Amino acid sequence: MQETPEDDLVKTREIGFIGPQPTREQAQGARNFLAEIAGVEGCRFKGDGLVEVTYDLRRTCLEYLEALLAAEGFHLDNGLMAKLRRALHYYAEDTQRANLQLGDECRERVRKVAARNFRQNRRLPHDPRPEAWRRYL
Repeated sequence: MQETPEDDLVKTREIGFIGPQPTREQAQGARNFLAEIAGVEGCRFKGDGLVEVTYDLRRTCLEYLEALLAAEGFHLDNGLMAKLRRALHYYAEDTQRANLQLGDECRERVRKVAARNFRQNRRLPHDPRPEAWRRYL
């Protein structure tokens, strides 16, 4: 079977999860969450802590999907091999999207998710001094 250019734009990737929550529960929750995202064509539970997601590169990218998962509180696998694989996929998808002149919309959506997540989870260091002393100088 010969691969067509259309097939090259449909990607299938594995996303791994790690504690503190049980990885099986995270993977099942992520499968349900990802199934609702525009551009995701399929998502299946692949074992303990793994989800296989199939998506159309013209509509979304792995970096965006993982940013959404992280923003929702899922704990992605951050082992050395997972980081290397992730970086390779991000680079390959960015290059392919640039070659097809699909624009930077996926990167912009990742930035928006990251900014929203930062605003919602911003934790300023707690200053134990009384209010009057904080303003004193």
